[in-house]
Amino acid sequence: MSDTSTIAPLLLNLSDQALDPKAKELIRAWQPTPLALEILRTLDLCVHGSLCDGFTIKVLEILLNEACDKEGTTYEEVVGKATWRHQKPYSLRKRGGHTPFPKPKEARGGYSMTHPPLPLNPRAP
Repeated sequence: MSDTSTIAPLLLNLSDQALDPKAKELIRAWQPTPLALEILRTLDLCVHGSLCDGFTIKVLEILLNEACDKEGTTYEEVVGKATWRHQKPYSLRKRGGHTPFPKPKEARGGYSMTHPPLPLNPRAP
């Protein structure tokens, strides 16, 4: 197992194409020996925000696995502590719905040209 405290300065020295400045801000906030939860938050931001290249993602995954080993915890336990993963996206909280997409026209009471309305009497032609 390597010393993860020496990797943070190396990550900060990566180019902005390899690692976005927003992700570098999170890395600067890490403790001297980063916790698995800190690494997971940075990794989530990088993956879902497209803030780094594939090599950097692999490095962060390795760091996360090593931090889990050092802390004596599992990946699933760390994910359970990741409160940002359990929140509804802003678009869902604001609208109060279950989907960010509008309902299809048929569900709003209208009809579309591709799907004409069903007849009220099933025996009608």
